Amino acid sequence: MTASQCHVNTITTTGSYSKAIPSGAWKYATCFLLGLIVTKCTESSFTDVQTLSRMLQSSGKIMLGLQMNTTRFAEELEELSNVDKNANELDETLLAAHTSEESRSAPLAPPLTDPSAFQAIVDTASERVTNDAEYPNLQTSRNYLDVAWWENQPGLSTRGGLNSQDRHLLGLIYRNASSVFEYGLGESTYIANHVGVPRYAGIDSDPLWIAKARDKVAPHFRFYLGDIGATGDWGFPKNPKLEKSIFQYQLSPLIVEPKPFDVYMVDGRWRVPCLLASFLHASARGALPGNVHVLLHDCELPGSTRGRIEYHRANHLLQMVAHSGNKLCVYQRRPETTDQQLQELWHEYRDQIMR
Repeated sequence: MTASQCHVNTITTTGSYSKAIPSGAWKYATCFLLGLIVTKCTESSFTDVQTLSRMLQSSGKIMLGLQMNTTRFAEELEELSNVDKNANELDETLLAAHTSEESRSAPLAPPLTDPSAFQAIVDTASERVTNDAEYPNLQTSRNYLDVAWWENQPGLSTRGGLNSQDRHLLGLIYRNASSVFEYGLGESTYIANHVGVPRYAGIDSDPLWIAKARDKVAPHFRFYLGDIGATGDWGFPKNPKLEKSIFQYQLSPLIVEPKPFDVYMVDGRWRVPCLLASFLHASARGALPGNVHVLLHDCELPGSTRGRIEYHRANHLLQMVAHSGNKLCVYQRRPETTDQQLQELWHEYRDQIMR
């Protein structure tokens, strides 16, 4: 018999054992044994067909034995797996019961972080300077402003531009206000102190001007430095394009203030955007529109041919409710004006410093 004939007979003869050989992994074992037979077959010529048949029968028995042993081994593995599974379920049950018992007896540990903790200390500190009833140091006597007397006192009137008419109106408004915020410090700050404003905060871009004002007023007056870089006359920034200026001057002091003010006085830099930011701050802090007045200095009556007509760019959203007759406008927002409109106008003028 030739090698090719032997190979064909080998493959054909194995058919009688195909049912005894399992699928999957056992096919690889079967192929391995048959490969040995085929190798032998190709190495020499068999003259005895019975010898080849005995070899095939032996390989079939081997595979059958392997299948039987492996089946038993798989059954034992499954039994062990079931034992482990039952043990794990018991451990989980005991652990859950133990954890439940501990949770009932031991208090829960506090979380490591609490986002409200910082706000809690901010609220505590701000309450000391905004609660008139709890802190009597804010209860100051209220005085009238005698303009004639005031203008004859050394060191009180300044060259900031207020005249007798402006002082008279400002004194009346400040005396009836429980709280005042000022953009730009100066004579108006001294008037606020004289008439006894209970809650006051103000900002200026000149640290020396802040120090001068602080030394002349009550200790409960609070001041912010608007860091807009180096400044020249009247607190104008030497670098008008400094990115931090808008945030530092227009907004940072109001972000800190937790309550609205009755009166906002705008007499510094970026006057139109500060005018708009004042109304938005009051609204954000819960003030009723009719209870808030924003004063704008160097503001002429509408239609005047002199003065700074650019200060009237928000007049379509605001209504002028009083004027000193000189350069002091008193505004409230119109009933139909929305915060969105104020915000959009702020974006339009936020970069304009304006004298």
